[in-house]
Amino acid sequence: MDFDEILDHVGGFGKYQKRTILLMAFACLISSSTLYEPVFQSYEPDHWCASPELDRYNCSNLELSEAQCRHYKKYVTIPYTVTDNNDTVFSQCTKYAHVSDASFSGDVPLETDNSSVVDCDAGWNYDKSEYESTLVTDFDLVCGKQILLNFAHAICFTGVSVGAVLFGVLADKFGRLYTFYLAVIPTGIISILVAFSPNFQIYITLRGLIGICAQSILTITLLIGTEVVDPSKRVRAGFLIYFGFSGGSILLVSVAYFVRNWRLLQLILASPVFIVILSLPTLHRSPRWLLSAGRNKEAAKIVRKISIDNRNDFPKKLFSHTEMIKKDFEANEKEEMTLINLLRSPTLVCRTAILLHNWFLYNLTYTSFFLYSGYDNNVYLSFALAALAELPASLITMLLVERIGRRKFIMPLTFIAGISCLMIAFLKSPYNFIFIVIGKFAICSAYNTNIIYTSEVYPTPLRAPMLKSLPMQFHPMVRQSCQHLQWVQHHDVASYHRLHDPRVSISSFCL
Repeated sequence: MDFDEILDHVGGFGKYQKRTILLMAFACLISSSTLYEPVFQSYEPDHWCASPELDRYNCSNLELSEAQCRHYKKYVTIPYTVTDNNDTVFSQCTKYAHVSDASFSGDVPLETDNSSVVDCDAGWNYDKSEYESTLVTDFDLVCGKQILLNFAHAICFTGVSVGAVLFGVLADKFGRLYTFYLAVIPTGIISILVAFSPNFQIYITLRGLIGICAQSILTITLLIGTEVVDPSKRVRAGFLIYFGFSGGSILLVSVAYFVRNWRLLQLILASPVFIVILSLPTLHRSPRWLLSAGRNKEAAKIVRKISIDNRNDFPKKLFSHTEMIKKDFEANEKEEMTLINLLRSPTLVCRTAILLHNWFLYNLTYTSFFLYSGYDNNVYLSFALAALAELPASLITMLLVERIGRRKFIMPLTFIAGISCLMIAFLKSPYNFIFIVIGKFAICSAYNTNIIYTSEVYPTPLRAPMLKSLPMQFHPMVRQSCQHLQWVQHHDVASYHRLHDPRVSISSFCL
């Protein structure tokens, strides 16, 4: 008798399993919203040089209101040009070196010394009509300092790769539940600390720590949720948990639309972590892992609790075969399959090479759809469309992947995602929005299917390590590849050739 047979007796998809899956899905919500917060926190509003030396002027001699006075001071101090459409474009990084006091007397015309222009030396003023505060406005990340935001994102996604390896080792050594504690609790604490970052250096450090913990939540929840269910329900359980990840993206864009202060947004999105922490006592350690570690008495206690939750009897003779179970696990452990053994197998080497390509491609495409803000230049609408496309994608994948097969299902989806990237690159808003939805639907389905495929193509000893590490190793490269795309969209570079668009490269990988 193996553990799956034990589940048949105590309930393989009962009340306990459903409660666990629900809690794991809620934990995944935290992972998604935490990782993608900077999409809405990094907005760069219009800005111009501050001139505190003009604060003593109130424009009373000019008979101007307070708002008109602020606008007048901007004209006096900031160089500007007039476009062919008669639009005034102010410099964002320079100002006039000297402004005559006579400009505020009302007796003479406006006077400025426009022969001398200097860089901003007293900070910046920001347009706060759309956002109360962002990372850019709080830390003055403008005029050549925008690259620091890219650095912060790279540090975060480097942390994702580190966490994938670190928490994978911890989960195998100390068990799933304790590792889950180690991921969830620090994520909540660090998320709150981020909101009170006094400078950008501390912010970068904390985001790196969040990267280590937050993404690992997704992997660990999949392990916890699928190890206690009947084998026939594991695919369904995995997708139900992943619905929480999609829900986190929807929660993020919904809250971010109404909360335009990045620190307040950070605190609000950190609050669900503590709901998960309060629910931790309802979880039990993985009996499958306990049996593999030879801790049969502890496993028996957990299985008895599960049987009580599921309202099934727990006959004592059920665990009379635990020695056989222990021998089965020991036999599997003796069949040590390390990276060296993997390299000795041409079949496994070929599979790994294909999966490495797939994971790089899917991570790159998935992230680019979330970072893309092209529909009518509305980042909220684009992000919402991309997030909403995940829900039907996960549902349809869950229903069809078992019937159609992994390979036949994933190939057309990858092709559709590639075509969508190509169309988005060449079509302008609003005509490209349909391809944003189609592309995100396709890549999400392919991504989910690839998770299943990765877990099935490796022998048991290699399955967990490869599932934990392969999907996460390309996150830093992926994030950097998407930075250029964001920069071009933000600056609306007219001379930028469509063939140089990163989405064209992404589509070539897909096709």
